Amino acid sequence: MGRLIYIVRHGTAVDVGEDGVNGDADRHLSKLGRVKTVEVARGLQSLGCVPDCIVSSPLVRARQTAEIMAEILAPGLVIDVVDQLAPGARTLAIVAWLQKRPCRSALLVGHMPDLNELGSCLLTGQTNVEMVLKKASALHLSFEDEIEPGLACLEWLLQPRMLRALA
Repeated sequence: MGRLIYIVRHGTAVDVGEDGVNGDADRHLSKLGRVKTVEVARGLQSLGCVPDCIVSSPLVRARQTAEIMAEILAPGLVIDVVDQLAPGARTLAIVAWLQKRPCRSALLVGHMPDLNELGSCLLTGQTNVEMVLKKASALHLSFEDEIEPGLACLEWLLQPRMLRALA
C-alpha cells in the first residue's frame, strides 16, 4: 500500500507589531489570509485530498491553517501539533516522525525554508533542491511503499492561485 504526503505552507499572517502581535510565534492568519486558505482547502478537496492525519507546526498561523484544512478536508480529525514542524526543525526528524505514523495520507502544515528542505529530501535525498512554495501552496508526493528520503514521486506542486481556481 502506498503513502501520500501533502506539504502545505501556512496561509498569509499578520506581521509582528500588527493587531497586537508581539512575537513571530504568535502571528495569526490575517482576514484575507483566512479567506484565501479556505479557498485553497476547497481546491485541495476538488483534487481528492482526504488526509487521515493532519500535522501542524506549533506556531499559531500554522495551527490555524491546519484547522481550516481539517474542517474542509477531514471534519472531526484531530490535528497533531508537533515540534518537528516548528521553524528550524531538522528535516530528518520530520522524516523519522512520518515513518512512525501509521497514516496512509498525511497533510503537513509548516514553514519555509523547512518545507522546501523536506520536499527536496523526500524527492532527491538531498535538501538543496529549490521549490517555490508560496504561502498556502501545496506539494503532493507519493510513495510506492514506505516513506524514505529520495523515493518520493512528485504528483504536483500547486501555488495558491491555482488551488483557489480549482475551488
